[in-house]
Amino acid sequence: MQPTPHTQDDRGRALPAVLLPGARDARDARLTPVGHGYTREEVVELQKNRLRDAIVQVVAEEGFDGAGIKTICARAGVGLATFYEHFHTKTELLFAAYDAGVAVLFDYVSAAYEAPPEGTESIARTEAGILALLEILADNPAFATFLLVEFEKGGQEAHGRVEDALEAAFLLFNDVEAVGAFGAPDPELVPMLVGGIYSHLSRTVRIGRTAELPSLLPALMKFSEAVLAGAGVSTINLRPPTH
Repeated sequence: MQPTPHTQDDRGRALPAVLLPGARDARDARLTPVGHGYTREEVVELQKNRLRDAIVQVVAEEGFDGAGIKTICARAGVGLATFYEHFHTKTELLFAAYDAGVAVLFDYVSAAYEAPPEGTESIARTEAGILALLEILADNPAFATFLLVEFEKGGQEAHGRVEDALEAAFLLFNDVEAVGAFGAPDPELVPMLVGGIYSHLSRTVRIGRTAELPSLLPALMKFSEAVLAGAGVSTINLRPPTH
């Protein structure tokens, strides 16, 4: 028996159309004891989901350093023993929440990129993908803060996971075709483009303007088009000075 999908939490609050960790009340969908509808495996997955929701919420509210395991367990409505059945450390849970959310993000953005009819120019597909990213983050503000502001405080492995995600995002722009004034993306420029977008989104969330993320689309597209339009063309003299 699978948990019944719902569009409201247990307090009647509307949930986003696409859920990222942290969107639900971490105590929502209270567990039914084993033998009363759920298998043991389903109970374990529900407990892990509640812990993932809880760490995203607590980290978004208190910061990574202020998010203690006891506070996370209290938010999730599970005991410390249950926590340690599933995760060895807070950082392990941090990575589990990050991996789960990033997988949803990539699936959602990729689907938006692929949704336009065959023959649609790649730049229009890119716009659809960026808009999807902005909208899903705006709809999931706790995860946006967790992802873009707090996650990298988790240490070197967290930095590595972010680098892996950014490298995967490079593929979206590498797929843009040369059309009209737009050149094929320069592989050396794509990381700067993706990194620039990531940095701007991080700043927007950090200063408390997460709900405004979709309004960034025109500026981000101008930035993307400016980079792509000049791909492979440089007017900067990069030769070292002569003496």
